[in-house]
Amino acid sequence: TTMAPRSLLLLVACLAVGCLTFAESQLTPGGYLTYQEALSLAQKGQANVDVLAAFRREHDKAARSTSEESKERRLELKTNLAALLLDMGNAEPNPAMFTKYYKEAEKLSREALKLHPLDESASANLKAAQSSMKIRSGAGNSRSADLEDDEASTPDQLNFLDDGDDDDDDDDDDDDDDD
Repeated sequence: TTMAPRSLLLLVACLAVGCLTFAESQLTPGGYLTYQEALSLAQKGQANVDVLAAFRREHDKAARSTSEESKERRLELKTNLAALLLDMGNAEPNPAMFTKYYKEAEKLSREALKLHPLDESASANLKAAQSSMKIRSGAGNSRSADLEDDEASTPDQLNFLDDGDDDDDDDDDDDDDDD
């Protein structure tokens, strides 16, 4: 009976080492997804709370920088975080949660438009957040025809901005629409 706890401890230690080795390829040393990994998952439609946490960490880090060169980076991060929140809101069945996601997406889109008033992605995200809130709250059920014109209203149509990093083929935007 004295061997069981020691054997268990060794098994746990071996599993931990194996898990760390596996996790190193997917997580940062702190155990979190990097922004690049999260962006790749989001672009593939694999949004989850870990992806959201990585987006928020990167957004918060950029928000602390006030340099002029970081303005474009803040715009990109606000736009991408808003798109992710829309995606998660669209997939969320809980009204309190999807409303929270849509409201945060709307706020971020407005902030992005303050940085760059003519940004098409931020404008589309704002429109999608507003229409999604109306539709999901029941106020927009008679306006289904309007949705056909709203390209960013469904998760599979949300576009994330290219991060400028050439390491990911998913970044390519081969969009041929006339918007």
